[in-house]
Amino acid sequence: MGLNNFINMGKSKKSKVKTIIGLILLVVAILLFIPLAPIGFLIGVIYSSFKWELGNYFQDIAIAIDQGDNVVLRHLLNMSLIKSKKPALCFGNEDDTISCVLGRNQRDKNLSNLGKLICNILDLIDKDHCKNSIVDYVIKEKLLEIKKVITPLEIEKGALSFLRQNIIRLKENKAK
Repeated sequence: MGLNNFINMGKSKKSKVKTIIGLILLVVAILLFIPLAPIGFLIGVIYSSFKWELGNYFQDIAIAIDQGDNVVLRHLLNMSLIKSKKPALCFGNEDDTISCVLGRNQRDKNLSNLGKLICNILDLIDKDHCKNSIVDYVIKEKLLEIKKVITPLEIEKGALSFLRQNIIRLKENKAK
């Protein structure tokens, strides 16, 4: 299949343009990733080591790769790991990890035998891994909204204020 045939697979001019733009963005992303990822990783390891956050750094990278795999492998995962292809239960959302989608399908009893096997293996490594990986989108949306508005310092101050208020309430209730 030639490039023209590939590009002309779309039904409308808009989908052809989207295909071309998507392909260009993919190539640019790969070309930037190849030389910069090792440098960024090395700097990240050094920086995180000094801040005692190396575990978080590695976990963040693992989650990002997992989310990328969920998108890249969507068709293979949908064909092999789940029974019903309900959109809410399918692989492919760039914000989901594979474990999150497995967890939703495990909860809804929609896993194939291979999907069940993978969940069982993950659950052996990390108890209830798939179930605990389910992301509640309502909560996630609210957290993202809050993160956009509140700085880390304000969050810390808010947490301290919340703790102070609850300590005062506890003392008042104990005094009664």
